[in-house]
Amino acid sequence: MTSDAFRVIIIGGGPSGITAAYALYHAGIDFVLLERRNEVTEDQGASLVLSPSSLRVFHQFGILDQLMELGGKVKVNKAFTVDGQRFMHANAYGILKEHHGIEPLAFHRAHLIQALYDNLPKAAKLRYITGKKLASITSTETGVSVTCDDGSSYTGSLVVGADGVHSMTRQEMRRLAIKSNPSYETTWDPIRPYTTNYLCVWASFPRPSEPGLSYETHSRNKSIMYITGKERGWIFLYKKLSSSTTDRIALNSDEVNEAANEFMDWPLAENLKVSDVWEDRYNAGGAGLEEGICNNWSWNGRVVLVADAAHKFTPNAGLGFNNGIQDVAALCNKLKKFVSASSSNPLDFITLESRLKEYREERLDSLMSDLDHSALVTRMHAWSSTWTWIMARYVMSWSFVQKLFITYVLSPKIQKAEVIDFLPTSEPFEGTFKWLHPLSKDVATGPSM
Repeated sequence: MTSDAFRVIIIGGGPSGITAAYALYHAGIDFVLLERRNEVTEDQGASLVLSPSSLRVFHQFGILDQLMELGGKVKVNKAFTVDGQRFMHANAYGILKEHHGIEPLAFHRAHLIQALYDNLPKAAKLRYITGKKLASITSTETGVSVTCDDGSSYTGSLVVGADGVHSMTRQEMRRLAIKSNPSYETTWDPIRPYTTNYLCVWASFPRPSEPGLSYETHSRNKSIMYITGKERGWIFLYKKLSSSTTDRIALNSDEVNEAANEFMDWPLAENLKVSDVWEDRYNAGGAGLEEGICNNWSWNGRVVLVADAAHKFTPNAGLGFNNGIQDVAALCNKLKKFVSASSSNPLDFITLESRLKEYREERLDSLMSDLDHSALVTRMHAWSSTWTWIMARYVMSWSFVQKLFITYVLSPKIQKAEVIDFLPTSEPFEGTFKWLHPLSKDVATGPSM
């Protein structure tokens, strides 16, 4: 099959959607990306931290230097109690650099999205269309038809839902599945598949202290994360809910201020409190923190989900977007092989659905592990139980325990990270842990679009 006979419709122009655009462009697969907002970026959200494995993928896309210029290396990790007592000063990020060749990089979310968009190849950038909010998806004999709320429509072979935790793609996929088989009403993922146990208020502001900080403040059922990049600082104020819910929680500006007021006297660092940065904030927001992994990621070879549309973690461990990149790499590797091997016209949607199910199966073990790890870190920071308090305060606060955890648990997972297996390039980062999917200049490239 020629690559232009297969067309992907990406729903969502956030970080994962743009990453998919890069991957499909380099695979030589035709696509269009539909973003509901009228602008590529809005100064909303807080920070995103890219792991060494994610930076390798962006190196494959040829934009690592631009991201290195924008992002700030995270180097110092400390933890405090509410009364300002420091009980941890760890070299976790130095160990990660030793193991994998570089520390994680911190970005302002809006700046990262803008940089990813700005560096898209011209042909790919033309396929990024704003002001296109998904209204419905229709399954056809030859693929899919997507209708937007402005009445415009787009046809293609496959919809990739990269539209976040409240994914309309996921809802439409559920509707299509139940329409095709009413018994799915009780067995398919519910409309709201995730559970929320914690609330988070975030803000960004001019960097008030040295760059490269990743600090925590721990307490009972509440916690803070404080991160500094090259130019900005970010805070995340966490609070445990009185009970779990599947309802969406989105705070208005008054509710954000009310929630933040509970933390104003809390320390962020030595000689720095929440109140010191709150009034200088560029932006702020608040929402519930959903957790979970969907059972259904695809339907009938017509729709597939990636990133927060398929799974959602609490942000304390910084694993959300990094797993979205892994989803995109794994999925696009499958699509590239499918398109290259297929000679049938019309498309063999049965085989395509089989490849999409394989994609989920291959990602599942890693995601379940990262979901558990993210949940544990959130609960350790907020001392949700006696056990998590002991773990946070008296076990993981020891440097040698952290080194053991990173060496025998975290780094072996990082070194397994997927890459784009059809893009040739040199290896940008080398450490004591060798990548299990090494980059090579010898792989064949996809056809140009």
